[in-house]
Amino acid sequence: MTITPRALTAGATILAASGLLSACSTADGLLAHGGGNLGILASTATDVVLQNGITIQSAPVCETEEQSEVTYTCTGRTIKGKAIKVAVSGAGSEADVATGNMVVLIGSEQIFSGSVQEVLDQRMLATN
Repeated sequence: MTITPRALTAGATILAASGLLSACSTADGLLAHGGGNLGILASTATDVVLQNGITIQSAPVCETEEQSEVTYTCTGRTIKGKAIKVAVSGAGSEADVATGNMVVLIGSEQIFSGSVQEVLDQRMLATN
């Protein structure tokens, strides 16, 4: 499954609206709905890349694989032609993807390693 830029925009809009409507974690309401995970992860990966001062040519597009644990991967490209690679692992199910660990690479350089929840919380603080 892939996510289109239009769906990514819709996901970001929902994410922003949820931050205004609830003092609870953004992930509590949105990530519980499996279909929204791909858009939220793509938006979260985009936030990490942009926060590192990197210009994006094609925004990360995410996919999921369900095995013994849910694994997400996202790929995109910077304006300089370097690959954006994102891996999220450690989520026991789609409902708890925010507990997963996200690693973001630009080419072979790691620019972020931490929980999805950490990035979502930073976004929520920035919108309040």
